[in-house]
Amino acid sequence: MKLHTRMWRACLGVSLLALSLAVNAQQGASGNSIESINVAQQGDSITLKLGLREAPSAVPTGFSIANPARVALDFPNTSNGLGHSTETVAAGALRSVNVVQSGDRTRVVFNLNQPMTYETRVEGAAVFVTLSAVKASEAV
Repeated sequence: MKLHTRMWRACLGVSLLALSLAVNAQQGASGNSIESINVAQQGDSITLKLGLREAPSAVPTGFSIANPARVALDFPNTSNGLGHSTETVAAGALRSVNVVQSGDRTRVVFNLNQPMTYETRVEGAAVFVTLSAVKASEAV
């Protein structure tokens, strides 16, 4: 009986240590997280508010591609705190948003029906992204 009790305590101790390490690793892996996505459409423009746990240190870097039409933003030292990786939006030319975490970086991809230009700005713990229709003079 003593051997069984010692083994049980040892297993419990190892399990608690593993759980503690996992929680600490998750908390320390990235300093920030994307917590919410809100969408508002006004005419041909779509504004998204990405709510973060903390104010980002800089505006995220990004790029756009025309075929398939997408805009992507990279958030360093940030995790996906949404609980899911895809959000269907269907607002104007915006079909959906993918939020994909890889290591300590999270990429947010806006899947579009047509090419769009984008602007980003940081206000407190939020990143605002404005997607606008490409004007005929901008098309190449």
